[in-house]
Amino acid sequence: MDKKHRNSEEAYEKSRERRELQKLRRDRRSERRENKYTARHQLLRLPILVLLAAAGMFAPKLLSSCPQRTERIYSRAIYPVISRVLGASSSIFTFSLAEVLIISIGTLLAVTLVVRLLKLVFSKLLKRKHNRMRFYGCLISLGMFAGVMLNLFYVFWGINHYRMPAASLLGFSDELARVNSAKSEFIAAAEMGDNSASSDIYAEMLASTCEKIAAAAAENRSRLSENEKGVFIAADKNAGDSALSAAFKSVQTAYAALGSQNELFGNPVFPAKSVHFSKILSRLDISGIYIPYTAEANVNTEQPALLLFASAAHETAHYFGFAREDEANFLAYYVSGFSNDPALRYSCEMLALMQCMNRLASVDEKRFCSVRERFFTPAMIRDLADYSRWTEQYKNDPLGSANNKINDASLKHNGQTAGINSYNDAAELLIAFEMQK
Repeated sequence: MDKKHRNSEEAYEKSRERRELQKLRRDRRSERRENKYTARHQLLRLPILVLLAAAGMFAPKLLSSCPQRTERIYSRAIYPVISRVLGASSSIFTFSLAEVLIISIGTLLAVTLVVRLLKLVFSKLLKRKHNRMRFYGCLISLGMFAGVMLNLFYVFWGINHYRMPAASLLGFSDELARVNSAKSEFIAAAEMGDNSASSDIYAEMLASTCEKIAAAAAENRSRLSENEKGVFIAADKNAGDSALSAAFKSVQTAYAALGSQNELFGNPVFPAKSVHFSKILSRLDISGIYIPYTAEANVNTEQPALLLFASAAHETAHYFGFAREDEANFLAYYVSGFSNDPALRYSCEMLALMQCMNRLASVDEKRFCSVRERFFTPAMIRDLADYSRWTEQYKNDPLGSANNKINDASLKHNGQTAGINSYNDAAELLIAFEMQK
C-alpha cells in the first residue's frame, strides 16, 4: 500500500474514532439528562429546597436578640460596602435596572413554566411520565431560585430589619420612651374610661407636633408653583423627565448634606429612579419600592407631586440601611431639614403631617379640627384633596388588596409587628424628635 493510501486510511480511522467519541459523549449527556428527570433525582433535590427556604425564613430572625452586634458587624461594616458596589453599578443606567430585570426574569420564568405545563398536558402517552418529571423538576428549580433570592434579600439588605433603632442612633431614644409611655397611659385610660389630665398628655404632644409641622408646611407651600387648579406641582408640567430628575437630584443633595455631618449616611447616594410602569405600582398601592438586588430607590411617578419627593426620600432611607417603614418615613422628614428646596421640604412635611394628623384624629377629634382650621392653608387643603382623588381611584383595586396582605405578612415576619400599619407609626418618632429639638 502506498503512502497516499496509508495516510487516507489513517485519516479515516481518526475520523471514525472521533465520531465514536462524540457519539459516546452525546450518549453520556443524554443519559445524564434522563437521570435528572427521575423521581429519585427530584427527591434528592428536595432537601436543598427545604434548607434554602428554612435559611431564608428563620436564620435572620436569630439576629433579633442582638441588635448591637448586628449594627456593628452588618449595618456599619458589611452592608455599606454591598450597597455602595450595587448602587454604583446600577447607577450606570439612567433607567430602573430593577424594573427591567423583574420584567425579563419574571417573563422568562412564567414562559418556562407554561411550556412545561403544556408539554405535560398535550404530550403523547409514552412521553407523559418523562414530561411529568420535567414539570416537577421545573417547579423544584423555581422553588430553589426563590430560595436563593430570599437569602440574597437578607444578605444584600434585609438583615437591617434587626439593627438598632433609628431613635437610638440619632440620639432621641429617651424622648421616644417618654412619648411611648404617654401613649400607653392614654390607651390604658381610654380602655378604663378615664378622662383625667394625665391621660391627655399624649394628645397634647400630638397636637403640638402637628402645629409645628403644619406651620412649617404652610410657609414652604407659599413659595411653590401651582397648576391651573391651584394644586402644587414639582415643576413645569411640560418639563417631563427633567422635572423628575431635578426632584430626585434634590433628594440626593439633601442626603449628601446629611452624610457630611453623620456617618450613618456617609455612603455615596444615588438619585432615585422613575418606574416606567408606574400605573401598575398605583394599582398595587405602592408609592415607591427599594430593590436590594440593585440598590435602587424606585418611585411611582404617576402619583401627585404632593408626596413625590417624600417617596423618593423614604426609599433612599432604605438604601442607607433603615429597613423599618416607620423609620424610613421619619427619615424622609428628618433629611428635608438639610435641604434648601421648599418643594422637598413641603412634600416631606406633608407626609409627616398626614401621619400625625391621622393619629390625632383617632385620639382627639376636637384637637384635630382645631389644628386643621388654624394651620392648614387653602393651598394645603387643595393639595390634600387632589391627592385623595388620586388614591380613591385605586381604593378597591384587587391587586392593591392582595399586595397589602403580602406586604403585611412580610413586615410582621421581619419584626414589624404592626404590619402595614407600621407606616403610620412614625408619629411617635416625629413627636420625640420635635421634643428633642
